[in-house]
Amino acid sequence: MGKSTRTRKILMGGIDIGGKTLTVAFHGRVGDPKVLDYANDDEGRAKLVALFSQGRYPARVVMEATSLYGLDLALRLVQAKVEVMVVNPRVARRFAETYLRAKTDRVDALMLLEYLQRMPFVGWQPPHADRLQLRMLSRRIGDLVVQHTAERNRLHAMQATSSTPAPVLDDIKEGLAQLDVRIQKLVAVGANLCEGSDELRQAFHVAKSIHGIGDRSAIALLGELLVLPPDMTAKQVVAHAGLDPRPKESGGPAMGPRSISKIGNSHVRGSLWMPTLTAVRFEPVVKTYYERLLGRGKAKMNALIAVSRRLLQALWMMIKGGTRFDPTRFAPRTAAAQP
Repeated sequence: MGKSTRTRKILMGGIDIGGKTLTVAFHGRVGDPKVLDYANDDEGRAKLVALFSQGRYPARVVMEATSLYGLDLALRLVQAKVEVMVVNPRVARRFAETYLRAKTDRVDALMLLEYLQRMPFVGWQPPHADRLQLRMLSRRIGDLVVQHTAERNRLHAMQATSSTPAPVLDDIKEGLAQLDVRIQKLVAVGANLCEGSDELRQAFHVAKSIHGIGDRSAIALLGELLVLPPDMTAKQVVAHAGLDPRPKESGGPAMGPRSISKIGNSHVRGSLWMPTLTAVRFEPVVKTYYERLLGRGKAKMNALIAVSRRLLQALWMMIKGGTRFDPTRFAPRTAAAQP
């Protein structure tokens, strides 16, 4: 057997992942831990990976499970032969409370480094290849849908004036038809991928049990949700999607509706929009919940966002439990009790 991890030298780092910045705490050759900031983009992530993968010693890092862009970074680190531990944020917070008071990106990174040094190391296992493949398919479908929407809007604008040459209109229509075919082809590939896997098949049919979620929406949502840590709570998933209410700013108005944070996975938010619009029209209990919110004075957009949030919470719990949509459990009891 080789040397134990206690005797061999290991480069250790704690990574706090923010919307724009990656803050990394690690031990250099001598002295106190160093803290560096990298931009949270492809270039910044590449530099961070290089920091831990190009040294003389093996490397270990730790990050929180709900960190934005955490999956992409974790995958790149694992590919570079860096050992990764992904810790539940609730566990990390409890650990931090034992010796830290302030809360900043720097402090969080140092806290994670301390956690890595003191606690048993549990290596993170990347999601199964089928889940990663579904995620790539869902994002490519999303790219094509964005292109389709842009071209459709362009066609509408071009048709508003008689000066547009017919060949231009024909070209746009031809492009739209091609995009339709490409989208349908990838949706069929995604559906076949789900049907060919026992694990994905169950989640696929669970998702489609919600009125308004068809093959394309199910692929889009599952592609993002199935790569998340399974121990995440529904509330954490809502925050991951950026559907959590934005905190009130100090000194701001005491009353008035709060907007959502939008600090999260925009793919999840976008994929929920059409299912939300369909559900409030055709799913009776969702429609009742939506109308009750409107009756209590919520603006239409805020009510739709509340429905999206509830649908996401319901979908996450359904995926975890392997259960189909139960309309009787959709609306919160507090809301259901309102006149």
